[in-house]
Order: sequence, then C-alpha cells, then structure tokens
Amino acid sequence: TADKPIVRAFGQYLFGLSMVFQRATGGNTTFFLGEVSNEGWRGYFPIIYLIKETLAFHLLTLLALLLVIKKYLWSHWQNWSRRHQIKWWALHRQRLVKIFPEICMLAFIALYWYTSVFSSNLNIGVRHILPTFPFLYVLVAGQIALWLKKENRGCDCGCGFAHAWLKKIFVALLLVWGIISVLLTYPSFLAYFNESVGGPDRGYKYAADSNLDWGQDLKRLKIWADQNQINKIYIDYFGGGTPSYYFGDRALEWHGEWPREKMTRADFLALSLTFRQNNLGRPAPGFTKQTGAYSWLENLTPVAKIGHSIWVYKLR
Repeated sequence: TADKPIVRAFGQYLFGLSMVFQRATGGNTTFFLGEVSNEGWRGYFPIIYLIKETLAFHLLTLLALLLVIKKYLWSHWQNWSRRHQIKWWALHRQRLVKIFPEICMLAFIALYWYTSVFSSNLNIGVRHILPTFPFLYVLVAGQIALWLKKENRGCDCGCGFAHAWLKKIFVALLLVWGIISVLLTYPSFLAYFNESVGGPDRGYKYAADSNLDWGQDLKRLKIWADQNQINKIYIDYFGGGTPSYYFGDRALEWHGEWPREKMTRADFLALSLTFRQNNLGRPAPGFTKQTGAYSWLENLTPVAKIGHSIWVYKLR
C-alpha cells in the first residue's frame, strides 16, 4: 500500500488493529487502583477510558446520547405498543438505512470491546482502545452538529435565535475546556489524566505503564542531573531508552529487589513510576509475586519529579 496514499492510512490502521488483537492474548505485570497483577481487571478499560479522556468530551458524549434517546427512541416508544412489529419495520426501514453507517460504527465498537477489551489480560494502557476513538469522535460530533443545526421555534421576540447561540456557546466552551485541559499537560501528553482524578500529577495513584510512563522523561532526567551537578545516580528505569547513552558511567543500574544496603556509590535514586507503583501496590487475588520492594520509599519525599514519570529521591 506504500504507493497508494488513499489506502495507506487504512493499511496502517488494520495493521495496528491486528497487533492489538495479537498482543491482547498475553499479560503484563501492571498497577491499577492500588493492586498489582499480571492478569486483567474487568473494569480496567472502562475506568481508564473515563479518566484518560477529557471531561469535556464525556459531557459531549452524554449530550449526544440524550439526543439519540430523544430522537430515535422516546419519540416512537409510546406508539410501539399500538403498532405491529412488521408495520413498525416498514415505517422505519428508510430511517435505519439512512443511519446504517452509524449502526456499523457502533457495532464495531461493541465487537471490539467484547473481543479484545473485556477478554484481555493485557491491561497496560488506554492505547489498546484507541482503535475505537475515531468512531466515537465521528458519532458524537455528528449528533452535536445536527443539534446545532436544528432550528428552534421561538416567538417573535427572537427567543429561537438566542437559544441557537446559547447552544453554540455551550459547545464552544466545552471544546475550549477540552483543548486547554490537554495543552496544560505539555509536553507530557502521554501522562494526561482528566480533572476527575486530579490530572497528570495524581494519575499515578490510579494507573501506570503506558497510561503514564513509557520512559519519555529520561532525557529530562539528564538535564536535571546536569543542572544539579549530580556525579553519580542510581537509575531504575522503565522504557526503551538507555541510561548509559545519556549519562555514561554516571548512571548506576538499580533494581528494586536488590538489597538497599548496596546503595553506597551514589546519593540519589531516579525511579520510574511504573516500577515504583508495581512494587508498592498490593498483590491482586491470584498474583503470587511478592511486592513491597520499594516500601522504604513511602516515608521519603522525592526531591524532584521529572515530567510525570520519574521521581528522584535523595538517599542520604
């Protein structure tokens, strides 16, 4: 598909979709709502979706649902008992054909969540439900657009005109709120959590791994160490980077299960929050691996927070 720009994006989307299905069959040790497990939680993705998507979009989604209920369900519910099912189908067949694209999108979202979300043991990030986001945005935007275009019957005093502008202002305020909420996370967009859980500064209390920490702050840690003239530093790093590439021999490898008594060569420990939470959370039912390797850090306050994914502790 490389030589066909029109279908290239679809090819990449389908490739990513297949990778999600393949990856979802496995499992990773991860932290969620105070627990640590290498198996899935039933409520993981619904809760992650609620706290990782903007509150503004959730309100727009709720509004869109109410509009759908009013338009497609409530207006016909009272007449359902008085109509034969075949007659009802004949009456509404044209409307169902008209909204067939929306039905297909909803069916895909439902099928995707059923097959690769609720049955998945891989609970490591909101990214695994990203394939459904474009369809959610299209569905919500479509209903909001129809609502804004709908004419309002008002009196001669111009109430309908005023009502139309109030709707536009309401939607505009939600959009501005959503944009500002995301921009305030700059440059750590990966670590975004909405205001319901306190934003990215408190997101670590609810989930880690790629919801929060994908090793994105290693270079910023190097900048902090240079500015503070740190000669040696222990690093327990979660991510695809290589600490020695940035720090050279200044970086000392460390792992939580190692005896603390061996920390004699440096005064600082840089710890990725994924490893911190995985070692401080309580084991979920069925999880037999011991946790608590970093319990001694609970009484220490980090001297620096690098982005939203690495905390630095002074050891002495």
